[in-house]
Amino acid sequence: AQHDAAAARDATAAAVQDAAAAVLAAADAQQERVVAAAKDEQAHAAKAEEDAEIDAAVVQSLRDQLHVAQHDAAAARDATAAAVQDAAAAVLAAADAQQERVVAAAKDEQAHAAKAEEDAEIDAAVVQSLRDQLHVAQHDAAA
Repeated sequence: AQHDAAAARDATAAAVQDAAAAVLAAADAQQERVVAAAKDEQAHAAKAEEDAEIDAAVVQSLRDQLHVAQHDAAAARDATAAAVQDAAAAVLAAADAQQERVVAAAKDEQAHAAKAEEDAEIDAAVVQSLRDQLHVAQHDAAA
């Protein structure tokens, strides 16, 4: 009976270890997927930020063009100057609105990346907890 009990205890310990190893493998795979998603989100955020910087340069160029247009318009008739200024202001307003949309999109992408990174950290904590539980189960099985 002692021999049978020892064999049963060993089989139970092996089954617990196998189950715990399977759970850890699944948790590791999930963590890798979450980390990959976080990196992808960060790449999207970086691209959106780069696009926002390009748009800012375009807006600055438009501002410079507006300055030149205003100078030229001052030399022309008042009606022509007013028309050029109105058109330039409309272009700048559209460019500013576009830049605001791109900046908002970049911030949104960064928020998604930060959330994905936070999820990856939580998953890492879960994996560590599972590792600790496995260690305790192994210790209990050995006892």
